[in-house]
Amino acid sequence: MSTLHHSSPRDATWIGLSLSLLFPAVLVFALRPLMGTQNAWMGPLMMWVVVSVLVLKVLPAENLPLSSIGWQGFSLKSVGLGVAFGLLMMLAFPLLQWVYKQMGWEGSAGGLARILQQPVALRVIIVLTAGMLEEVLFRGYAIERLASLMGSRGWAALVSLLVFTGVHLGSWAPSHLISVFVVGGLLTLLYLWRRNLLICIVAHTVVDAVGVLAASLRP
Repeated sequence: MSTLHHSSPRDATWIGLSLSLLFPAVLVFALRPLMGTQNAWMGPLMMWVVVSVLVLKVLPAENLPLSSIGWQGFSLKSVGLGVAFGLLMMLAFPLLQWVYKQMGWEGSAGGLARILQQPVALRVIIVLTAGMLEEVLFRGYAIERLASLMGSRGWAALVSLLVFTGVHLGSWAPSHLISVFVVGGLLTLLYLWRRNLLICIVAHTVVDAVGVLAASLRP
């Protein structure tokens, strides 16, 4: 990635968009099946590497600060708002579960069962990786950079949301994409409203953590 230092800011942006929108799909649909279930920790590790490259290499090559992807710094207020919004988003889950049951769809059950088969430490890593890194990639970076290229934050948000939803098809039942689209849509609206990446990170983490915890306590 040393060539990034010699790239134009626009070229660096295209590299960044490839990392944020294309790499997750490559990881889920191509690399993860090759790694097998015994190497489940490799997926989160690769995501951390990609986001590190994005933040430490791509942003400097673009001559842009962290604020350009919605990072407004750490504050307890943002954390509190993230927790509150995350818990509010959880209100959609009973309705989604009812829809799945009425339609006879698997929904989130199969994916959650696979997560619960992992050691507790890996479950925590999976939740933190999704909550933190997916927001950096799909909300903070993708929306901001697509908006700068497309001239429309609305279309940029829609493209990012559709890719975010589609990527989950590699690890979850097709019916679960309804939940992903709903939660991803709420997170997208939250980002467009506040443009505060930390709020979205905390909200996403709360949703995933509560979901996994609820599934682990279910008899």
